[in-house]
Amino acid sequence: MSYAQVALDRDTVYEPVSNETIAEKRTTRVIFFAGDAIPPHEKFEMEDIKGFGGIYLPHIRTLPQGDSHGSKGMVYQCKFTPLKTARKSEWKNMLPPDAREHWDTSFVGVRTEDGRAVKKTIHGFQGSNLLAAKKGKFETEISDHIVHKERYPGDDIRMATMRSVPNGVGGVVEVTDLLGATDEEIKEAQYYFFPNWDRLAAGLETLPNTIDAIEYHIKERIADIGNQLWDADRKRKYTGIGRDMVRSCTEFRRTGSQIIEKDDTALKAAAKDDAQVHSPISGHLLGQLKIQRKGDLLAGDHSAINRLAEVMEKKESGQGNDKYFLLEERKQYTAEIAAGLRERDDAEEIRLGIKKVAEPLVVHTVQEGTVSVAIPVAEGEEPTTEQIAEAAEKVKELRSELVKPEYAIGDKIPFDSGEAEVIGKPFGRVKVRLADGREVMLDKI
Repeated sequence: MSYAQVALDRDTVYEPVSNETIAEKRTTRVIFFAGDAIPPHEKFEMEDIKGFGGIYLPHIRTLPQGDSHGSKGMVYQCKFTPLKTARKSEWKNMLPPDAREHWDTSFVGVRTEDGRAVKKTIHGFQGSNLLAAKKGKFETEISDHIVHKERYPGDDIRMATMRSVPNGVGGVVEVTDLLGATDEEIKEAQYYFFPNWDRLAAGLETLPNTIDAIEYHIKERIADIGNQLWDADRKRKYTGIGRDMVRSCTEFRRTGSQIIEKDDTALKAAAKDDAQVHSPISGHLLGQLKIQRKGDLLAGDHSAINRLAEVMEKKESGQGNDKYFLLEERKQYTAEIAAGLRERDDAEEIRLGIKKVAEPLVVHTVQEGTVSVAIPVAEGEEPTTEQIAEAAEKVKELRSELVKPEYAIGDKIPFDSGEAEVIGKPFGRVKVRLADGREVMLDKI
């Protein structure tokens, strides 16, 4: 029988638990966060830790402690992050008297000596002998004022996935299908859902700016699970992983919208002579959620009305010419569309010269393999030499982007005992069509 620390809201109690319960608490848990809750100014302050974006949870002791999984306290955006058993240390005098007996005064750790990892029993720390110092001597002694206890993933998972109400960002979820997963299994899942993760982690590529785009990407990867040559259990497991990732997107979107709304409400309630400034996190969430503040929409409405009044005054006073007024009306129209103040109107766009009346067109194509580029020309005309050359260059560019250099779309490659046709290269891999019509994604050829 062992003792475990059980957190109940703000109180901590120590109660005996079975070894089976301890084993369950030790099991690795994996969490995921789809959004970015680190405002830009914080990224620059702690770029080595927070620059990639994600959410900072320093109170979760079982998060990575600066190892290969990342920096202490960080759950990086779109990265499967494991919670693992960690040892925490406390001053004995800071613990309740009845709890001290359940903490260890020493533990077996690994230290480096002469370039070799050596297991040693670690107890206390080397400190000054205060009694000797009073006698004018300098001596050291081993102090046992520090005690130790293991913190398990099962102790932290609830707090890690809990939104810090009322104003915290939500969206940290547990990926239940990765319960007890090894580092290799976590890595495999990471590279399936984000095949370009190496380049993302190195800063050579970036994640999409909006949560909608990230969710769309995750759903695309879920849809592609059916094309993988996996057994049914693995397909079911990865589908469950994807659903938890989508749930993270949904929670981030919901709680982010609430934060923006509360921020606006607080600003409205502020006295007029107070400095009215939106919170950094609120401003950071706007772009990710593609939300416009009500105040911004109203400001756009007022500025549009004022601008229209100025143009009408000039027109009535005879200032400017028809071309000037047409350009101003065009600016006005596009500004109102961008601010969401009106719907698009085909007839108005034709009048303003934004959209032209379609003329009868004939489409010529330049094709190589299965990649083609259209050249629309007026009826009765032929494409110019420059247009054909430009289209041929575009075809070459598309072929180089869609497939590996050694394989082109339409090429036949050996597959099993037959052949398969290369039909694309999404996410840096090769997609082929088999003889029976099935489409399969290949990591390597």
